[in-house]
Amino acid sequence: MQRPFAGSNVVKTIALMLCRKPRQWALNPVRSLKIIPNWHGEYFILASILTCFFSMIFMPLVFSQHPCDLIATSPIHDCIDTLKNVQYGTGRHDYDFPDPANGCTPAEPLFTDIFSPCEMAATPRPLVIFVHGGGFAAGNKADFWAQCDAFAQRGYTAATISYRLSINPLTLSRNSLIRAGYRAMQDAKCAVRYFKAHANEYNIDTAHIYLLGYSAGAVTVLNVAFARDVEEKPAETGFDGSCGYWFGCPFCPDLGTLEGDGGWPGHTSEVNGILSLAGAVMDMSLIDTYDDVPVWMVHGTEDQTVDYDSACYLNLSPCPKLYGSHSIQQRAEELGLCSSLFTIEGAGHDVTPYNDTILAQAVAFFNGLVCQGNPCNVNFAADNRAKAAFKVFPNPVGDYLQIEWPVESSGRIALQNLEGKVLFEKNMKTTGKNIIIPAGGIPPGFYFLKWTSSKDNTLEAYKLVKK
Repeated sequence: MQRPFAGSNVVKTIALMLCRKPRQWALNPVRSLKIIPNWHGEYFILASILTCFFSMIFMPLVFSQHPCDLIATSPIHDCIDTLKNVQYGTGRHDYDFPDPANGCTPAEPLFTDIFSPCEMAATPRPLVIFVHGGGFAAGNKADFWAQCDAFAQRGYTAATISYRLSINPLTLSRNSLIRAGYRAMQDAKCAVRYFKAHANEYNIDTAHIYLLGYSAGAVTVLNVAFARDVEEKPAETGFDGSCGYWFGCPFCPDLGTLEGDGGWPGHTSEVNGILSLAGAVMDMSLIDTYDDVPVWMVHGTEDQTVDYDSACYLNLSPCPKLYGSHSIQQRAEELGLCSSLFTIEGAGHDVTPYNDTILAQAVAFFNGLVCQGNPCNVNFAADNRAKAAFKVFPNPVGDYLQIEWPVESSGRIALQNLEGKVLFEKNMKTTGKNIIIPAGGIPPGFYFLKWTSSKDNTLEAYKLVKK
């Protein structure tokens, strides 16, 4: 018996799908065909022709999505794909003892962990590369896993990288610090080139690649932003025969160009924005009028490791002077550069208590760069200083802890130990009100007192010591 003609149903269903779900059709037409009613093999040619015809019409619409449409200020993705220990390049082992059997400075592999939403985007995603801290002697790319996951939840691709940790704390000096920072910069530049070379593989928008670093990682990303000209290579990174030799191999070889030789030379290491957490530079002359990369910095006024303004690092002699975020911001303002500083009053080098606030500010900064086009139109004050919402005393804590609010405010106050256990919490609306928290039964140790504003959900935290 002859089958009834189903062509009209085929055409009708395809038309409805294209009108209602053009993205689904364009991205997977074969799968879409499976839902067509009364599907018979003899109509394959008809459906295929219609598929090709309508795909040519609708595909440009599907793939014209702006990268701003992919990101958000709060999580929008529950499923995150992770790729661990992907080799992005190599770095010369030109520190510690040379290796005469392997050319004096053999290459060592460098790795990255990559986080991205499971949902495939029709448009390439912006990328944030994280660089951990640790004084160029310690730290791990895993230190930024949580932040990478947070950015991926908001629609970004995020990566955290390893780099050469070439400082020996026992022989730390000004020269070794400069050379270690130079190697880290070369490795970070290599990572940028790697992702540009593999942009199609990871679906990355090369017009929106950003760096975020903390402490030594912040020094690294600032060097990536500012050290771009050949003449900006530090003299300390050249060959120095006075260091001596090991079986014919110099202890202090020339470290090579600013870009290094880690791989992917056909691509640039230029990025589209920098976020520095507790960072610094060692040479203010690196910052010149040609440095047009937008920079946003976060720094605590009581940082005793990397000074907020400028100071010698760890009191070494000769002095390796670090110019902190406040000095960098002043220099940037003098030159009219696109730079901003978020100051945390009373905060030290450890910015962990402020993670929630910093994450919200970082997302806002990068979202602004992605969505607003001209980076200098991003609306950030030159010095966005965080004002104290309350005062806490005494510290170190004795038998009690007194909290004083100088202005009217409302929110939640919580006292937590280092493991995050809440020892005291209270929702409050204050008008210059003071409260006293009994602390006699709290064991000695370190604690965080956190205030979350109900007005704008910002977080302020104090680190406390109980003796």
